[in-house]
Amino acid sequence: MDNPFKEYIETVQELVALEEKSELASYISESNIEAVFVRHDNWNGGTDLYDIAISIPIKVFVRIRSKISDEEQTIRNAFYDAMHGADDSIRLNDVRIVPSKSVSISNIPIADDESMWKYNYYRLFISHLTKDKIRASYIKNILSPYGIDCFVAHEDISPSKEWQTVIENALSSTDALCAILSPNFIKSQWCDQEVGFALGRRKLVIPISCGVIPYGFIGKWQAIKSDGKSRNQVANDVFKAICTNEITRSGYLEKLVNLIVGAKSKDEALQFLNVFKDINEVEKRYVDILYSHYADNHILMENECLKIANPIFEQNGFETIKKRVVVEEVSTTQNTDLPF
Repeated sequence: MDNPFKEYIETVQELVALEEKSELASYISESNIEAVFVRHDNWNGGTDLYDIAISIPIKVFVRIRSKISDEEQTIRNAFYDAMHGADDSIRLNDVRIVPSKSVSISNIPIADDESMWKYNYYRLFISHLTKDKIRASYIKNILSPYGIDCFVAHEDISPSKEWQTVIENALSSTDALCAILSPNFIKSQWCDQEVGFALGRRKLVIPISCGVIPYGFIGKWQAIKSDGKSRNQVANDVFKAICTNEITRSGYLEKLVNLIVGAKSKDEALQFLNVFKDINEVEKRYVDILYSHYADNHILMENECLKIANPIFEQNGFETIKKRVVVEEVSTTQNTDLPF
């Protein structure tokens, strides 16, 4: 019997990929999905309920085991969205992710190595001509305090590595791509292929117009004009594009919250909290995640951090978090043998 959910699989794959879960999306294919009949419900004309089992590689399953419930929920929600308004005679009961030795991968490319990226940072691949490497480096340096790590080929590939393989891995694992469009960009096969690679993965492409108007498929994206702007202004425009575009916003906010919760120093915590504070109309679910895990990091309990975080919590209906006062116990037993 054919999979009753067959017609929705491609839509589900795209929805999951747009949630910045391209690796998970790569396993959502007909060959990896098994529909298991659960029961027939006679109510309302008759409905068949099914569970869906999605096979993923064993090593991937082990790596994501701690968050498997969240990943199953993501896929479940994607199916619900894809099936909205569909025939009620078939319904999804539950989704289970299972480890398997035999798994096929869809045409969504997956990186073999992601070591070129900073842990937990949002990933931005900068496509540029060699003559624009300084411009690319400025964007990379300015965006780092925002929790955005930029891949700039001439900086991020060591001489001992195969540059083409590193670039492919960076493109396969990037969250978005920024293209510095200067004269002759279109003539560069590598730059054009990098943009095409990102478009094929349905990633946001942010064009920066440096004397060239966006062309072809990237013509649909609003270009950032660089004429008369400082480096900071251009980089800030790139940041705004990531924060406001529906393709990138959720993935960026999720990673920014993780950077706050995992801050290793007070300066780092203040830096990312201020970025979070200045983003317009942050959805409550991200504030909820931050609030739920806030007290887990003692660095965030410092007064300077609380002064930034508490107004955010109050605006979203949460109680303020108070700094814990640790009272040290004083021993009543005196040791008179200790040196004065």
